[in-house]
Amino acid sequence: MKAFAHWAAEMHEKGVLHKDFSPGNILWTEEDGEYRFCLVDINRLRFRHVSVDKGLSNMCRLWGQQPLLKLLAETYAETRNADKDVCWQKLLCAHKSYWTRRRRRKHLGDCITHHNIDGTSWSYHFDFI
Repeated sequence: MKAFAHWAAEMHEKGVLHKDFSPGNILWTEEDGEYRFCLVDINRLRFRHVSVDKGLSNMCRLWGQQPLLKLLAETYAETRNADKDVCWQKLLCAHKSYWTRRRRRKHLGDCITHHNIDGTSWSYHFDFI
């Protein structure tokens, strides 16, 4: 995870921002203890100044439990010469906000409304526990 955080920080330092920086768009390989990463879906790349705040919020789609995310934030902070605690709080806030919005959108999408030709309609709501 440290190698990934270092790579992400360097990418952001160089002004590269992926608009869908998520696990499905990040490939990695390991050879002789060295990790290499690359991005797919490169039509979503943007080239501009990437502040530490913007870089941290860019990582909100990454999966993982808090200890893993904390390690990610701290290593990112070290690489970008930023405060570890501030970076951890910013990543945690961005992560929670993104996943809360995502769950809410998913929940809204769980209700299907069908409109019949005669103007009547019916709805079905999927309840997930």
